[in-house]
Amino acid sequence: MNKQPPKYPLRFFRWFCHPDYVEDIEGDLLERFEKRTNEKKTARWLFALDVLRLFRPGIIKNFEGTKKLNNYGMFKSMIKMAWRNAIRQKQFTILNLLGLTIGISTCIMIGLYIHDEMTFDAFHEKGDRIYRVNQPYIWGDWNKMMASTGPNVATALREDAPAFEAITRILSLGSLTATAADGGSRSNAFKEDRIYAAEENFFDVFSFQFKAGSPKTALVDPQNILVTEKTMMRYFGEEAMPEETIGKNIEIKQYDNSWKTFSIVGILEDVPARSHIQFDMLVSLQSESEMMQAHGWKWIWTAFNTYGLVKEGTNVAVLEKDISGHSAKMGSSNN
Repeated sequence: MNKQPPKYPLRFFRWFCHPDYVEDIEGDLLERFEKRTNEKKTARWLFALDVLRLFRPGIIKNFEGTKKLNNYGMFKSMIKMAWRNAIRQKQFTILNLLGLTIGISTCIMIGLYIHDEMTFDAFHEKGDRIYRVNQPYIWGDWNKMMASTGPNVATALREDAPAFEAITRILSLGSLTATAADGGSRSNAFKEDRIYAAEENFFDVFSFQFKAGSPKTALVDPQNILVTEKTMMRYFGEEAMPEETIGKNIEIKQYDNSWKTFSIVGILEDVPARSHIQFDMLVSLQSESEMMQAHGWKWIWTAFNTYGLVKEGTNVAVLEKDISGHSAKMGSSNN
């Protein structure tokens, strides 16, 4: 069989095809023709048919002499060239793809990390003015700072730092057992690791959302407690409604094995995952009056997290220098 392609169809193709595409497309035509000559007797007819199919706007050259290209045809040609080179140099292609994959994955990871950092605690309405107060690590290297402070740090800032609009603090109560008080039955007790005592102005600084209850009065009275919606359902069932849960009681076992009863005055939406403060229950700091009377004067009782809401227009750098000169040698870092 004659393995030379038909002369006239090939000449016709070279005449109408755009010069930028001739080499690549002709190579494909000849490769297909060669395969067909070993399998079919109609290879020459099929070659002519392929040429006729290529006679379309995306391939035909501009006979007016302009160099305007058809974008679809250009991209198609580029893809074919890239694919052909990839097949010819498989090892090089694999290395390139591996490098590209690692590069793209790294960029995505960095982007996700930056997004996570930039959106952390962003749901607070006054987030750009909230600062966490740090103090030197008094138990070791005083050149290092720690986020835990003594109870009197807040007192000192209220007295000596008028640039703060509000100062608030929270105290982790550790791991305690709690139960829904139901006629003396404590069968549905749970171990709670995220219970905090908070001051009454806590919601003047932070914007955790309420499902029921008032943020203005929620932490004013002793024995008040707020729970998240998920915690409410854990104690009172999946069908529990926030408005109906207000007024019910939660009992918390103290470190001396006694039980203290708290009245639910608020139901909060579940704490967002991008909040650095994570809690399931909040009790009024007034509920811990005995502990505060016994230890509240100690600067070394570093169990609190102290936060300041600076006034609008405050120069934070100047404020940081002012409070770092205090006898407590404090510093501040923005959240």
